Amino acid sequence: MRLINIVDEEQIPIQGIVGGGSLLGGIEGPQGPQGPPGVAPKGVVNTYADLPTFPAPVNGDSYVVAADGKLYTYTTHWPSDGDGIPFRGPTGAPGPTGPKGDTGNTGISWKGAFSGSTNYSANDVVRYSGDTYICLVDHVASTDTPDVDATNWELFAAQGDTGPTGASGSGSGTVVGPSPTVDGEVALFSGTTGTVIKRATGSGLAKLTSGKLGTATSGTDYAPATTGSSVLKGNGSGGFSAAVAGVDFVGATTGSGVQKADGSGGLTAATAGTDFLDPATAATVTNKRIVRRVGSTTSSATPAINTDNYDQFNITALATPITSMSSGLSGTPNDGQPLLVRVKDAGTAQAISWGSSWRAIGIGLPTTTIVSKTLYVGAVYNSADSKWDVLAVGQEA
Repeated sequence: MRLINIVDEEQIPIQGIVGGGSLLGGIEGPQGPQGPPGVAPKGVVNTYADLPTFPAPVNGDSYVVAADGKLYTYTTHWPSDGDGIPFRGPTGAPGPTGPKGDTGNTGISWKGAFSGSTNYSANDVVRYSGDTYICLVDHVASTDTPDVDATNWELFAAQGDTGPTGASGSGSGTVVGPSPTVDGEVALFSGTTGTVIKRATGSGLAKLTSGKLGTATSGTDYAPATTGSSVLKGNGSGGFSAAVAGVDFVGATTGSGVQKADGSGGLTAATAGTDFLDPATAATVTNKRIVRRVGSTTSSATPAINTDNYDQFNITALATPITSMSSGLSGTPNDGQPLLVRVKDAGTAQAISWGSSWRAIGIGLPTTTIVSKTLYVGAVYNSADSKWDVLAVGQEA
């Protein structure tokens, strides 16, 4: 215990004082505990996960987490999420009510398909030609459609593009036809819906007219069985009548040879050598052209020439040496049958080997082409020696 010297404010120890009286105004009481230090947060973060970790905070760093309104102070680590000190103050009194806003626009009104005989008001919505239009101003009925009347209408929603075709269905239902039905009857579509079927009730031969099934008419669409046993012909009136043997066709009693018209609407026997060439006898043919049978190939080392089919064979662009003109020969030629071969190279001279089927008579066989020049070789078949005798060779100069 100390005594306070009021004169010079010196504190004087009091020792040995016995009793509980006061001396010079009283005795100094004990000092109270020190209050907590003030807190100065370094900032505010949105969530607990946003508390800084790098660079590492130091002990005493404090942040407010906005998500829960609590203060978190770092002491070797952050407190667990939710264990911060509440930091929000009490909720303030509600503020005064703000002024009333302007009245909003009237909502849209759906009117369905556009009609030129209907009066419309602003914000009416209609459908026209797949698109949707909104009315801009009140107006009386008008035949002007929304797509051209920009004064009263505005496009509200355009028609969307056509979607992709869906997958083909795999039907599983059963078609049920009319009753009564008979096993094996033909089912026909009824009407134009394509979903209703009916029975086929006709009898006789069937025919189609523009895809529609009907019954054929005897004597018009076909020859009836009672017309007769002879050949039938059209009667000129849509029906049939019996054809006349020897007039409409060659009858069995008219003759056994080739027939010709007799000048009276009928037929008579033709004369061989007069009306036609008789293949069994000699005949002279005048003023007639014989068209030669011509075959060709562009290039081949062994040209395939069928002498039964060709009188002339052309090689038009020989690009490789001919190793054999004999190995590609085929057919069964007649004695004295002519054959003409025409050869032209493709811009480079090519060698020609004729082989055993060809034989030169009074002239040499050519052994090569001349660049870009046409070569002709004429031969006749010698059946006694089974050779094509070459009688002429022509080379373009």
